[in-house]
Amino acid sequence: MHQADGPLGDFARKYCKATKTMPTGQRLRLKYLKEAFDKDMEKIRDDMRDVKVSVIVDESPDITGVPTINPLLCYYSQKNVKKHVVLVDVDMVNASNSYTVASAVSKALLTVGKTWKDVVAVATDSAEYMRKMVREICQAEGIQILHVKDIAHLIHVSVDHAI
Repeated sequence: MHQADGPLGDFARKYCKATKTMPTGQRLRLKYLKEAFDKDMEKIRDDMRDVKVSVIVDESPDITGVPTINPLLCYYSQKNVKKHVVLVDVDMVNASNSYTVASAVSKALLTVGKTWKDVVAVATDSAEYMRKMVREICQAEGIQILHVKDIAHLIHVSVDHAI
């Protein structure tokens, strides 16, 4: 979108008559991107309305080193007759612990009209705070959730300690 305000946008406006009315990058971001995002989220909410979901959550620092929680929701669409995995949110946090991860996932679930009672499984890395998060959610909500730990992460941690 930033290309719309740069040399490429200038070139297009100068030599392509149809682009004289091309919006600026800021207009694209503020109006059209938000409209497209909201429309897509509404479709996702409609598609997920009466189904159970699985959560895939990863905490990784972004390119600047800020801890970022990325909750994905996985569900089976009755409409499309296929599985979908959608990145629902990207949440930057000051620190990663069971509370911040649970809060980020809860926020993501609410975004699509779901609660923890709609979750059948949570896939995470094998960090202790992830185990604690799932255990505390199950106790607080009075539910059973399958916790799937990432095997690749377990192997990495094992090898890292052995070296």
